[in-house]
Amino acid sequence: MLELRVLSPIAKAFPLEAPPACTPRFAGLRNEVISFQLAYRPADPDWSERTYLRLEIDSPIRDHFRVRRVKCVPVRMPALTNADGHY
Repeated sequence: MLELRVLSPIAKAFPLEAPPACTPRFAGLRNEVISFQLAYRPADPDWSERTYLRLEIDSPIRDHFRVRRVKCVPVRMPALTNADGHY
């Protein structure tokens, strides 16, 4: 079983933490780009089976979607040590 969450396009998702909760609301004008992220991880932390996903878009406007895959990227310093609470 997988845990799947819709995230803001600027949210950070970490592999050892649950993705932050977000209430998705999508709105846009003609020719405007609307972005969001889908984050997933195993619901059971002891589950080590490799997971393959296939994403299918079932929509009358599917030709206007662009899907990108982002892998976990190691980061040495995700934020400054003296960053304020809004970072």
